Amino acid sequence: MIHDDLLDRTTNGRGAVVLHELEAIRKLDAGSWFAPEFADLQIPTFEEIVACALRLNLGLQVELKPTIGDDIETAEVVMPILKSLWPADNDRLFVSSFSVRSLTATRRLWNDVPLAIASVVAPADPVALLAEYDCRILHVLDDMLDDHHLVRLKSSGVEFAVATINSPKRARYLLEHGAQSILSDYPDLLNLPNGGCLQ
Repeated sequence: MIHDDLLDRTTNGRGAVVLHELEAIRKLDAGSWFAPEFADLQIPTFEEIVACALRLNLGLQVELKPTIGDDIETAEVVMPILKSLWPADNDRLFVSSFSVRSLTATRRLWNDVPLAIASVVAPADPVALLAEYDCRILHVLDDMLDDHHLVRLKSSGVEFAVATINSPKRARYLLEHGAQSILSDYPDLLNLPNGGCLQ
């Protein structure tokens, strides 16, 4: 499980993730970039992430971020693993992606897992977009979101989340204006007093 296409930013490795075997990736230091006390932290496998979420009784959003051209293959690798590990009676899971090909493949592989479609901009017709790809949730990027878009999203009645919010003030504003959730790099974002050290 790694966010970036490249190893460079979050590990002591170099190059594209897809050009390295898992065994080599697991030997990398994935913690030092963040803080010295996390030195030698391993990149977890997908199975380890799912097990951790279940052990801690957390909900899980699995975002499929395929490399270019691997949209369907990404879903075909991830979904069978996720479906085998996630309890059928646990409804605290959804799968998201910017890739409609990944979402379509996911739906084919798991017909009732909740899906979220991610969009760079707020769509003109959010209801139609969600219906077209059998999605329950819409994710939009904050960079292109203004009050006009917020009003349109709220009035549409769709469940929507906004990414990536690292300002407590902005997070509260979005939640007060219709967003059901926010995506942030800081899990404790809304607990920071007056925005803490974040703007």
